[in-house]
Amino acid sequence: MEELEQRRLDRRRLASFAAVVVLLLVMIAALGWLFHVTVRLPGDVDAHRRDSLARLAWVSLVLLGMAVLMLFWTVARYVKFLLAHDRERGEPTTYVDAWSEAGKRVKLDDQEEAEDES
Repeated sequence: MEELEQRRLDRRRLASFAAVVVLLLVMIAALGWLFHVTVRLPGDVDAHRRDSLARLAWVSLVLLGMAVLMLFWTVARYVKFLLAHDRERGEPTTYVDAWSEAGKRVKLDDQEEAEDES
């Protein structure tokens, strides 16, 4: 049962990873297109519009760079997860009943207090 649940979590993680990568690729394509369009300035544009288009080109270039960095970071995190996930897990720890342990400790504390009073 635990293995089936782990597969579901792995599928969800893969689906969310794929969605993020696809959205980042769409953003990169759109920002690249915007940068390309703003760089190809027509020659008969006045100075004010030319400055505005130059600012828009710089903003789109910065956002494009950030999107590329986010894409690399996302892929690196997923690869790190896959590498860490493929390692074999160690032996599980033995079961300890916390209530019985607490009862033993309380009894010890009561005995220590009785010794201290005498």
